[in-house]
Amino acid sequence: KGNREKAWKIAQEALYTSNVYGWVRYADGGTRINSCQLLIDIDNVNGRRIAMQQLADDISAGIGYDLMQNLDEIINLLSDKIDILKLYEHKLMYMSWMLRDDCSRKEDKPLLIVDEISIQDAISRWLIYIMKMPIICISERAKILLAYLIADGFQNGVCYMNEDNCDVRDILEVGMYVQELNCEALSNFQSVAMEYAKSTNYLFRLYAQTILTKLGISLPDIEKTQLPLTYRLSLPITNFPEFYTHSLTEGY
Repeated sequence: KGNREKAWKIAQEALYTSNVYGWVRYADGGTRINSCQLLIDIDNVNGRRIAMQQLADDISAGIGYDLMQNLDEIINLLSDKIDILKLYEHKLMYMSWMLRDDCSRKEDKPLLIVDEISIQDAISRWLIYIMKMPIICISERAKILLAYLIADGFQNGVCYMNEDNCDVRDILEVGMYVQELNCEALSNFQSVAMEYAKSTNYLFRLYAQTILTKLGISLPDIEKTQLPLTYRLSLPITNFPEFYTHSLTEGY
């Protein structure tokens, strides 16, 4: 009991020393949220009463829109019986209201229509976006994760990379990762590999031919390129002149 009373006092002090922006995580880490949650953990009834009163006071003081940032956490402080779907519907209506051009006419409110997109589609789009970043370690990690997604049966990876105008090198590198994971999924890269199997870019040609070989497809005939004469230039092996064997301090 003594520890509970002490904990209650500490939680109250934490709440009193926090500021109005403590309801927003990105502002100060969420000092109001943390303090109220601690009070509720100690005493559910009185903790919720204090949290509700504090929130009402802060709304009166001017904080409003910022509460939307952490509404899910804040609403759970007020009641332990929250209808998540109802809350989402309310947030969707609020966003629609914020976006509409004419608040006085309900029919002018633009509805937010969510595209029917699978989780795999959303993740792949996100990975492709990251893959195009200039930070090599992050980009390569995104390629590996996308390769795992394709190896697990995702069919639209190459299509999405083409739609997002990804560099050929990036597409082929994802294909190289896939060929280490799942040969069957590698068929997604057959068309791009056929296209660049005769590329003048040696790296593209190497990746493309590796993919085709893994698929068991015969490699196209590549015309030999006549290299400049400088490629055949060779110098005879000669011994160092005798004076190189002497030390500078010994003279010649």
